[in-house]
Amino acid sequence: MPQIKGYSLIILLLLGFMKKTLFVFAMMASLILVMSTTYSYADVISPKKQASLNFAPNEIVCKEALVKLIKQSNGKANCVEPSSAVKLAEIGWASPLSDQVKGEIIEKKAIPAGTINHLMTLNQIAQPGKLDSSPRVKAYNYVFETCADDKNVRAPEIIITSDSEVKSLKLASMLKSNQCRTTSTIIKASDPQSITSVLLNKGGITKIITDMENNLNNLSMQLEQEKKLLTLTSADDSKKTSAITQKITELKKQINSQRYELQKYQLFLFSDPKNSSLLPTATSFTGKPIDSLQSHVIMISEQVYQPRETERIINYNVMFEACANELVRIPMITVHSDYEEKDVTIAEKISPNTCQMSVTSILAKDHQSIKTSISSKQSTSSKISEIEKSITELQEQLDMANKNFENLLVTNLTPEQLANDVTRTTTKISELRSSILAKKAEVAAILLQVYSK
Repeated sequence: MPQIKGYSLIILLLLGFMKKTLFVFAMMASLILVMSTTYSYADVISPKKQASLNFAPNEIVCKEALVKLIKQSNGKANCVEPSSAVKLAEIGWASPLSDQVKGEIIEKKAIPAGTINHLMTLNQIAQPGKLDSSPRVKAYNYVFETCADDKNVRAPEIIITSDSEVKSLKLASMLKSNQCRTTSTIIKASDPQSITSVLLNKGGITKIITDMENNLNNLSMQLEQEKKLLTLTSADDSKKTSAITQKITELKKQINSQRYELQKYQLFLFSDPKNSSLLPTATSFTGKPIDSLQSHVIMISEQVYQPRETERIINYNVMFEACANELVRIPMITVHSDYEEKDVTIAEKISPNTCQMSVTSILAKDHQSIKTSISSKQSTSSKISEIEKSITELQEQLDMANKNFENLLVTNLTPEQLANDVTRTTTKISELRSSILAKKAEVAAILLQVYSK
């Protein structure tokens, strides 16, 4: 433990200083040790991993029961225990706590959102040809049941400990309120009696994401109302048309901003803490247009406020429609004129054989030059649809594996047969679970890039 030895040496060197100074340094050392814990209250990937994905300190999301502080000396985001946050602010390590952070400290002391019930511990049957490098430490199949209370638990995460290992296990799908799920994992231990588990989630992440989804629904309803109002407005009433268009544009910005925040949480939840890859670059969104998607202009009107240019350039409101005979996850349309060109991401998906209407503004010399076409980035939609289809297939396999696993536990098998079957099923469940989480993170990363525009 070189880190602990280092702190001991520092403390010995400081014995000659004043008592107050020694107290402050000792407190800082203990707090830093608390912050370095890698498995406490895990839920989203660590601040360091998030920063490696090019997120700014103000965009960092903390794990379930931790509080975010910005270190004064370097401006970096740190996630700390609620009790440590107060002390760090008092000694000047971090800025004074805002009312919002104080509220988080109180809220994040809540009890876990569910319970863990241990069912059985079985020997892990080694694969043929493998040698155990640590004969005194064996691998066990730890079988347990995770139960939620009256709240849904998003991406349930369990910390499992033994006398030989500590591991974090994140389930691949949400645990619904007042329901239980039986599963298992492999953990090493000298004494199987030393294996324990705890559910980390305390409802905080679930509440944040649920609030985001509710806000998105409200914004979408407002957007639909404004679109209907626009269709009932005469094209000659430029002042009213401009006001409605401005409102629609603002709502679209709010929706994209909220979607960005939502996908950021999804990305941090589903990413593997040990293998976080960088976000896709803009080049990953180039591609050929989808033939089934079409777009055309519905109405063009002049805006009330016009740019002051020497040449005759007018700012126009453009209402257009995008239609598809197949599902389009993220419709992306290019609006162009004789003066400029812009890509527009429609906030809603297009269901098969339906259309979505959207509004944007564009500068043009001649309004007859304004056209719409399919964006070259439209391949993003197809890519997401393929990944989501794969997630559905993997989830079906996982549900079947979990069902088979539960049936396995009530069969009359010999201990050796049971251990063999549990080992094989647990391995399969673990692989499926990891694949689902990885693909969910991939979707979130793509959508995050889209809504950051």
